[in-house]
Amino acid sequence: MLSGIVKDWFLSTDFSKFCGPVVPLIRLEKAAYSNNEHFNAAAEIANYSDRQINGEVLWSAISSDKHFNLRGSLGRQSIAIGNASAGSFSIDLSKIDRACELQITVSIANTGYTNHWKIWVYPDKKPESFSNVIFTTSIDSALSYLQAGRKVLLNPDTANVKGIDGRFAPVFWSPVHFPDQPGSMGLLIDKKSNALADFPTDFYTDWQWWDLVTRSRSLILDKLGTPATPIVRVIDNFFRNRNLATLVEFKVGSGSLIICTMDLHSQLTERAAARQLRYSLLHYAAGNTFRPVQEISAGDLRRLLDN
Repeated sequence: MLSGIVKDWFLSTDFSKFCGPVVPLIRLEKAAYSNNEHFNAAAEIANYSDRQINGEVLWSAISSDKHFNLRGSLGRQSIAIGNASAGSFSIDLSKIDRACELQITVSIANTGYTNHWKIWVYPDKKPESFSNVIFTTSIDSALSYLQAGRKVLLNPDTANVKGIDGRFAPVFWSPVHFPDQPGSMGLLIDKKSNALADFPTDFYTDWQWWDLVTRSRSLILDKLGTPATPIVRVIDNFFRNRNLATLVEFKVGSGSLIICTMDLHSQLTERAAARQLRYSLLHYAAGNTFRPVQEISAGDLRRLLDN
């Protein structure tokens, strides 16, 4: 049965878009952008069919909510066998006023040859504060405010977090033969959580998480007396199978806490995704839907975090 599923996937339309005799490609600088930037891409066509192709090369950029919809042409071209440049295009992102996912598509008109990629665009704005939410990197400060019944977003320095280093790439094939690697297998994300309402994401890892994951340390929730469910879970490898998290919320006494162990406080002017995730979490915590159910004591919180 599994072999049949794999065969169907290999023969699927989606798979043939990036693995076939003719594949449109683009070269791009990054996946996360601020809306004061331009998206620039160089298009290529990998033509390994048995003939030259003549056709118009088209591109489009469409947001997931369809509010942003831009299309263009790179002209009619004669595409020889091999890898050929198809020209370049640039997209002004300034009309995007809220965080969104864009699908970039390059295709050859009147053929089945098409390919697409995702990028993410975030408003260019300074880190915001909310009067009823405390943002802190200090566990001592967090506990003081929590004891007073306040709402807290705790974002400790990753160097001071007891846990495992973040790595975007999955575990290298054998944690037995290569025991020193972090060993994570990507993210499992509760995309329906209101905490991520202003940070477009699917339930799995994609490129908008790259910078956040590489600047993170994963908490080991198994140390807690009662099971805890994260908002962003780091999938451990089969050999250890720990309950790992980089984003989780708790009730602490009369206070409410979000812990994020991805860096949301360093170099934010250059890190659009980190800036936007920070905003999304603060906006959520400031609202009426922030009511954590999972509980943790001050002592357990210290043991969870402190090196």
